[in-house]
Amino acid sequence: MPGTEQERADALKCKYGGELSQDERAFLDWVQGLFKKVLAADRGFHIALELIAPKMLVLLRAKFDVSKFSETNIDIYKFFQDHNPDEIFFESGDAALTERERVFCRDVIAVVDFVVRNGIGFPLIANLLCHDIDEILRATSLDIAINRGFSPKTSGWGEYNAESFGDPDETQE
Repeated sequence: MPGTEQERADALKCKYGGELSQDERAFLDWVQGLFKKVLAADRGFHIALELIAPKMLVLLRAKFDVSKFSETNIDIYKFFQDHNPDEIFFESGDAALTERERVFCRDVIAVVDFVVRNGIGFPLIANLLCHDIDEILRATSLDIAINRGFSPKTSGWGEYNAESFGDPDETQE
């Protein structure tokens, strides 16, 4: 992969470029909001993955076409409304986040920002999320997955900032 952040963005845009549809953007906003809520609550990591996983499975079967949710009798906007991250409360008995879970949440939030800000197509981010969430759930925890040799595809994105990949477009806010 090219060296500078701009070269990286340009290479990804060339390979996976494409504007996000309104449904794709809504889905990514929901995923990002959910991980932000997990970070703020310092708990609920596994619950968040279990909320996202079935939707990712539908996306995978639909070749990452968010419009296919309606064909599977899933009203994606009703789902977002019913599972609004601002209204999800994690129980105080839920385990606090591990440091690896905190880093994973920050990485997911950052990679979504990168995709949105740089006009990268939806299949790339959907593929990354499907890979990581599936592996973590199969191992039952991020720590177990990593100890078995798993390396999240979203790893490292949290280290980038607005200087690395630009400020959000005013029209997207």
